[in-house]
Amino acid sequence: MKEYAWGWIEDNKERIIEISDAVWEYAELGLVEYKSSKLLADELESHGFRVERGVAGKDTGEPLQTGHTFAGSPLSCAAGLVNIEVIEEEKLVENSSKMGAYLKRRLMDMMGDHRIIGDVRGRGLLIGVEIVKDKETKEPGVREADSITANAFQKGLYLVNMGAFGTRALRVAPPLIIDKEQVEACLEILESSISKVEREL
Repeated sequence: MKEYAWGWIEDNKERIIEISDAVWEYAELGLVEYKSSKLLADELESHGFRVERGVAGKDTGEPLQTGHTFAGSPLSCAAGLVNIEVIEEEKLVENSSKMGAYLKRRLMDMMGDHRIIGDVRGRGLLIGVEIVKDKETKEPGVREADSITANAFQKGLYLVNMGAFGTRALRVAPPLIIDKEQVEACLEILESSISKVEREL
């Protein structure tokens, strides 16, 4: 079975799992410094079954010890393995990379047309769209982000807006199976919601 890295991105104090086909991608991105003696661990959901995973270098020379309320569940392990098989068979890592790059490019274009989009950042199908009151000052647009998510939800698009220290970013994290037509439908709703909020400012 092919090895995958299940890295994480620390953004606004929320830990998000990202699938990547580069085994130590988080080291490449500078998100964490990888050392062979360091164990990186987190949990992922397999359709309701909690699965703990860990990543460590082969040369650690140390046994991996971990404990969890649901540790050692054969059912969770089976669900996790089936998830990985589906990810491989349906080429969801490749789809995440392809659709994510397209989605980010379209959001970057959208940023040029809208004064309340302060930044677009992310990788794969995990992208943050920073909402601001003013692009120059980068003053967070808390009320604006709330209005965008509420308006988008009324039109059928569920988004989360989140942030630490008063900032606000829309978390754009569609499912790994999304296709280009669905991306376009989501972007159409998002842009119309942003435009509506801008007109009301």
